[in-house]
Amino acid sequence: MAAHEERSITDGPFGSNLKTSHYTDSGPRVVRLQNIGDGVFIDEKAHISRERYQLLKDHAVYGGDLVIRALGTPAPRACKIPDSLGPAIVKADCIRFKVASEFISADYVLWALNSPPVQERTGKMIHGIGRPRLKLGEVKSIALPDTWG
Repeated sequence: MAAHEERSITDGPFGSNLKTSHYTDSGPRVVRLQNIGDGVFIDEKAHISRERYQLLKDHAVYGGDLVIRALGTPAPRACKIPDSLGPAIVKADCIRFKVASEFISADYVLWALNSPPVQERTGKMIHGIGRPRLKLGEVKSIALPDTWG
């Protein structure tokens, strides 16, 4: 269940909005596919300038948010953003998911997204041969196991 705020589920910028040439040696972070492990955040660093971050802040990600990999298999694969990350945005094929924590635990959603039953069911939605992926709407439609049993 997503938070009841605008853009609680959003993907990263595509195309010329964020290219490798925009990366810098320091500054706000870019959360990329290689940061998303099976339930863990992998601290591979990429940065952009503060100016580029301001242009792309609609794609910002914050400590405690979940980030879902929409490219590759198995999908989804998700991790939680550490509180220590600081200002950051998600890149294309990475989806930020802000959980409605007043209704459901982010840790439960993280566990469920990475569970074999959800990945198996979601695998039937994946499209694309060379670069298998899920669209944002497909990620929004993923059904999680019932928490009440």
